[in-house]
This record gives sequence, structure tokens and C-alpha cells, in this order.
Amino acid sequence: MLVEDIPALRNYWYPVAYADEVNSKPHAARVLFTDIVVWRTADDSFAASTAVCAHRGAPLDMGWVEDGCLVCPYHGWRYDSDGRCVSIPSAGPGATIPKRAGIESYPARERYGLVWINLNGTDAEPIPEFAEAESPDFIVAHELMEVWNASAPQILENALDVSHVAWVHRDSAGSSAAPEFGDEFSVDRTGSTLTFAVEHTARVTVQKAGGGGGDGSELTQRVSYGVLPNPFAVRIALVYPDTGLIHVLFKTATPVDNENTLFCQFIARNDRPEQGQMEKILNMDRRVQSEDRALLERIAPDYPLDVTAQFHTKADKVTLEYRRALATLSGVE
Repeated sequence: MLVEDIPALRNYWYPVAYADEVNSKPHAARVLFTDIVVWRTADDSFAASTAVCAHRGAPLDMGWVEDGCLVCPYHGWRYDSDGRCVSIPSAGPGATIPKRAGIESYPARERYGLVWINLNGTDAEPIPEFAEAESPDFIVAHELMEVWNASAPQILENALDVSHVAWVHRDSAGSSAAPEFGDEFSVDRTGSTLTFAVEHTARVTVQKAGGGGGDGSELTQRVSYGVLPNPFAVRIALVYPDTGLIHVLFKTATPVDNENTLFCQFIARNDRPEQGQMEKILNMDRRVQSEDRALLERIAPDYPLDVTAQFHTKADKVTLEYRRALATLSGVE
């Protein structure tokens, strides 16, 4: 299965930029083979539209924003947040502007410090609920947003696959000396929503030690509690029972096309590390993700929905349910 084989993916919201990076200049993005631009409007909200001008196909990300409207860099045509062309300078003041001079617009919203867009517009699924990201009991930090040469389903499966931690991250967050799961291991699926819990062994790194220690030589038990609210977004709470620390990972995978994905990760924690300690924690998470990226970019984008296409073990229960969820969404189950 390729991303293009599931039209229903257009119903979901996808992050395309950090909100504080979208200012007076349009921001270019690509979602599900669709080139778009997003910009900040006069009321400090966000707008999104197709990426080229209706006049001569000029790239609108080379333009600018004026009075909340998007201005084309080629001939100065101006578009409002609904995609309507509100000014054609060469036509003179007061000229009637035909409707077909407009461009297609898309809903855009800010949440969790990210700009989300939806290509469907009318029957969209909601933006994922990440409770800890808006809770006063947690601190939030953004870690990375970058395009990976890997498919969105492969990236999300990797996030759900706890058993890989012992091997891909054997020198960072995991240990190949302790690949087995603990007593707690469960998964439940309702439609395309997954919930799971997996107890496993992890290294005592700066992530658990609050940035103030943890050289990775010691091992500890933690439980990963996960919720997949939509096919390309997941919340995973890493809970350390011995200390009560909760380190929550929020991961999104915005499908650019079949082979490329805008991967975003941010976190929430229920402690208060100092700035220098927090930077060590973020760097550890970034190291882990770079290890995933190196491997995932070598895997073909054709994602197998047929559960008999590959061999599985009991450790694959969560990812098997993910494949079934995508199969249902694609209409092949």
C-alpha cells in the first residue's frame, strides 16, 4: 500500500510548520501530493491555499503578506484567507474581479504551537487531542520537524514498535541484552484508534535522570502507554514507575507523497528540568530519532497491509493492529 492508495487520508489534519515561524512571508509546504502555502492573517490567525497564482502560475511562497492578504510576487494579485482574489493592480481601482481569478483555500488552525491544515475542509476529523500538551502540570518542548525520505505508515509503525528499542537504540535508549517485554502488554483497536501498553527495559539516560545524570550504564523498567487517535499521529507516555516521571512523546507524520514525510516530535514532562538539563534531554530524543531515520529511509515505501505478507511474532501485536486499522481505512479489509 502506498499513501496515494488511501483517499480517506485527506480527511485528517496535518501539521506543516511551527506557528512562530509563519510571519510576514508565506510558508511553503506539501501535503498528500498537494503544494500549499500558509500565512498569518490580519487577525493573527492562519490561512492556507494552493501554492500557485491563478494568473500565470507563479509560486506564491515567493510573495509576501500585506494587510493579512497573500500577494503574488509576479503581478501583485492579492488573495484573502478564503482564496478570493481581492485586487488585480493592472485592472485598475474598482475593477470587477471574476470568481475564477481566485485560488483554492484550505482550513488552517494553530494548536500545540503548530500550524495544522486539512485538505478536505468540510468533513474533517478533529485535530488530535494531546491532553498533556495543554496541561499546567506538564512542561512542553518542541524537538524537531524535518522531512524524512520515508513513508508515513513506516514512520508511525516504527513509533508503535517498542521491540525495536532494544536493537536500533541499543547504544542510546535501549539494550540488546534485555529485549523481552515485561508483564504488561496489551493493545485495543476501535476503528482506526489504537491504545496500547508495553512494559520494557530502557537505559537510565538523561531522559529519565532529568538531564542531571544517567550515563546509560544502568537499566530500568518503564511502561509505554500509547494512543493513536488517527493514522499518522501518536501520543506515547513513557512512565517510570520507580520515580513517577512521565515523559510524553507526541509524534506526527505529515505525508508529503508516497516516499517523503514531514516528521514532527514534541514532548511534555511532569518535572521541571533546568534549561541546561532540558537541552540534554531534547538532544537525547533527537539522537534516538536520528537512529530511526537512518533505518527507515532504507525501507521501501510500499507498506504491506496484508498481515500474511511478512512474518510476525507476539511482540508485533501493536503494529499488526495498526496494519488492520489502515486496511479498514483503505477499504481493503
